[in-house]
Amino acid sequence: MEITRIKVAILGLAEVRWKGADMITSDGYKMVFSGGNLHERGVGIMLTPNIAKSLKGFWPVSDRIIVTTLSSKPFDTNIIKVYAPTTDHDDTEVEAFYEELDKSR
Repeated sequence: MEITRIKVAILGLAEVRWKGADMITSDGYKMVFSGGNLHERGVGIMLTPNIAKSLKGFWPVSDRIIVTTLSSKPFDTNIIKVYAPTTDHDDTEVEAFYEELDKSR
C-alpha cells in the first residue's frame, strides 16, 4: 500500500468521491470516509494496522469534514480532516463550511 511505501502512519485523503460514510478494513489497515449523496468531494483518513488498533470512533460531519478519535496517553487524540472550498466557491458555501467546522470541534 502507498501509505506503507511513504512511511506515514495516518494519511488524510480528499476527493475520495465515495457516497455515504463508512469504515473499510483490509489487511489490518482501516479507512474511514465521509461523502455526500453524489460521487463528488469526500474526505477520508487511512490508518496503518498499528494505529488502527487505537481507533475509538469516527464522526462523518459532511462530505468535507470527518473527525476521528484515537486512544492515546495522557489524552485521546482527535484528528479532523477537512477539504475546504476554495475562494472560487460562493461566499455562502464557504461560510457554511466554516460553521460546520466550528461545530465539529
